[in-house]
Amino acid sequence: MKKVYIFEVKRLLVPVSIYFGIMCILGFTVYLTSSGLYWRPFSQMLGFFCIGLVMGVTFLSFTYNKKRVSADMSYSLPVTKRQLFLGKYLADITIIFAGAILYLFLCIITFIFAMSTENNIISNPIYDFKIFLKCGLLYLVTILPLFHFFLLFYYKGNSVLDGIAFIGCGIGILAIILGIICKWGEVDAPWDIFSLFIKGPGDFIVNDVQSAYIISYTLCVILGYGILIYLLWFSGKDCSIRTQEISNGIFGYKLFLPMIGFLLPIVAGSEYFDINFIFFILTVVGIFISYCIYHRSIKFNRLSYISIGVILSYTLIYYTAISFI
Repeated sequence: MKKVYIFEVKRLLVPVSIYFGIMCILGFTVYLTSSGLYWRPFSQMLGFFCIGLVMGVTFLSFTYNKKRVSADMSYSLPVTKRQLFLGKYLADITIIFAGAILYLFLCIITFIFAMSTENNIISNPIYDFKIFLKCGLLYLVTILPLFHFFLLFYYKGNSVLDGIAFIGCGIGILAIILGIICKWGEVDAPWDIFSLFIKGPGDFIVNDVQSAYIISYTLCVILGYGILIYLLWFSGKDCSIRTQEISNGIFGYKLFLPMIGFLLPIVAGSEYFDINFIFFILTVVGIFISYCIYHRSIKFNRLSYISIGVILSYTLIYYTAISFI
């Protein structure tokens, strides 16, 4: 496992360094072009950097089980499947934390430089600097759960396309659930996981947030840490047989697509969605395309036809009921 870890760290250094340089240039561009800078642009740039870093290392490290040749080669190494997974996982979190801490440090240096310039563009520098430091520390706490979400959804896919689709479906389901929580709590809060991660730390520190917002954020963090237990268990049972086959397991399209179909209308009609006939048509088209991606064909099995019929019937009934209210 040690050799896997060292090899993976060395393999990730070059692409991550290139990404780091690009994000530094973008960060300095934001700084140089801003006329009234304060803590939030620095905080959001750090959030965008972390999301891009997490997505990048996930795709780079865990595509080995998405192609038959690389899967056979990886699983033939003189390490167990769980050790292979752990070696790559530990290398990823090393790169993620090192990159996030280094970028945070550079943001701090830029912030201090902005505070020390004669034409100080930060109106209340000490206050903004303290808030930014707190946001940075909170990002370091929440970046690991975010990585676990991406890793779980991508790792479970049998191909690269399935992995990307699972990320979209999984993040979409989380967004809908968080939207329901925020709607239930009647709060105006970022309810998708990206906005929650980017804006959440600042809102927690600066604003007097309501309980539904706290529940949403805490739920994502706790669930994100708990995902690692499942990943460690599943990695020991993984095999190359499933590689590039149709992702027909329970944790996949069979679960994600019906969940999206049933959850989406629940938040419809709120401030986030406007349910109407166009909504229903888009649902029909979206469900059909999703099942085409699932089966890699326009021909489905009987269970999928039943699922599509139930989802569309449910959506039509819900749309009709909402229209008369």
